Amino acid sequence: MKITFVLPGIGITGGVRVVFEYANRLINLGHEVHIVYPTIPPTMTSRSKMKLIRGKLVGGLWNLCKGNKVEWFPLKAKLIRVPTINPKFMNIVKGIVPESDVIIATSWETAYFVNALPEKKGEKFYFVQHYEIWDMWNSMRCWEKVKKIEKKTEKLPVAMSYVIPDDPYLKKLKELVDATYTMPLKKITISSWLKELLERRFGQKVYEVIANGVNFEVFYCSHEKDWDTQKRIILMPYRGISWKGDLDGLNALKEVRRKGKDQLEVWFYGSRKPNGLPNWIKFYERPYDDELRQLYCKAHIFVGPSWVEGFYLPPMEAMACKCATVTTAVGAVPDYTIPGKTAIVVPPKTPKKLADGIKYLLENPNEAKQIAERSHRHIRQFTWEKATEKFEKVLYNGLD
Repeated sequence: MKITFVLPGIGITGGVRVVFEYANRLINLGHEVHIVYPTIPPTMTSRSKMKLIRGKLVGGLWNLCKGNKVEWFPLKAKLIRVPTINPKFMNIVKGIVPESDVIIATSWETAYFVNALPEKKGEKFYFVQHYEIWDMWNSMRCWEKVKKIEKKTEKLPVAMSYVIPDDPYLKKLKELVDATYTMPLKKITISSWLKELLERRFGQKVYEVIANGVNFEVFYCSHEKDWDTQKRIILMPYRGISWKGDLDGLNALKEVRRKGKDQLEVWFYGSRKPNGLPNWIKFYERPYDDELRQLYCKAHIFVGPSWVEGFYLPPMEAMACKCATVTTAVGAVPDYTIPGKTAIVVPPKTPKKLADGIKYLLENPNEAKQIAERSHRHIRQFTWEKATEKFEKVLYNGLD
C-alpha cells in the first residue's frame, strides 16, 4: 500500500512519536509511507489575531530554518512539507500531496484538510489520539460544570464533551473540534474511552481500538533495582500544563514527605524547569530517550498525576523499566493495567489518593517490588509489532 499520514507538525510530542513508530514499521512490512506536514502551523483560531499571526510567522520561520528533517527520531518515511493545511488553500497544496491508497488525519486540524482532499489522494481515515479541546481541559470553570453532569470521576473526560463553555473562544474551539468527529472519515483510536466518546457522543463507527506499543529497544531495565536500600527515588513528569496534574502530583508528594522525608529523593522531568519548584526536587530538563530510560531504571516509584490523556505513554514506559507505578485512571491506563496488581490506579483529580498510593508502596517495599516485576512482565505484551499488524489490517479492511 501507499500510505500517507498528515501531521500538524513534526516536533517532539507523544502523538507524533506514535505516528513515526507506525510509519517505520509499516515500511518494514513493505509499504510506501509519506508524512505530510505544513510549514505554517495550523492554528485556526486564537483569542488574539495578532498572537495568531505572530505564532504562524514564528512557527513558519522555525520550520524553514530547521529544514525538512527530523533529528529526534530515526524516521524512515519520506517527509513532504506543504505551505499550509488550511483547506482554503487546497488548490495551492493539493498537487504536492501524493496519490495514495490510504491517507490518514492525525489531529483535528488535519481532519479538515484530509476531508477536503480529492478522492484520488486515498481512502480517508482519522486516527484519533485525544479529544483535543486543550484549553477546556485547562479551564477550572469547565471542570466545575462537568462535575455537575457526571459524579463518577473516571467518567469526567467523556462527560466533558457535553459541557458548553461560557467563554466564546472555548465554545468556538470546541465546535471546531467536535465537527471533525462527524466527518466521513474512517475512525481508528487508541483507547477505550475515546471509542466510547466517538460512538456514544458522536454516533460514529470506530473501526478499531489499537493500544500503543512500547519500543522495548528504547525502554527496558538495564539493571536490577536496589529495593533493599533505605533511599527511595520517586519520578514524576512535570509539564507546566494544568490538565497534566502537576500540582496534584506535587501536593501528593508534599503530603508523603511529612513522614520519612530523609528516605526520599524526588525527581521531576519535563521540557522546562518551572519557577518556584521546591529545592527538595531535582529537575531533569528535556531528557531524550536514553536519559529518560536511565531515570526510569533508577527510580523505584513512578507517579502519573494527569487529569485526562488520550493514551498516557509514560506510565507504560515506566512499567517497562520496572517502576512501581501510581497513576490516575486516565487515557488507556484502564486498558493496559491491572489495578492493584501491575499498578496502583486512582481517580484523576484526587491528590490525596495519589499520596495514599505512594505511601502504600513506601510502607510495603516487598509489595512494591512485586508490583514492579508484575508490571514489567504484563507490559511486554504491548509491542509495536502487534499494534502495527492490527493497524495494517484495519487499513486493508478499509479499502474493501
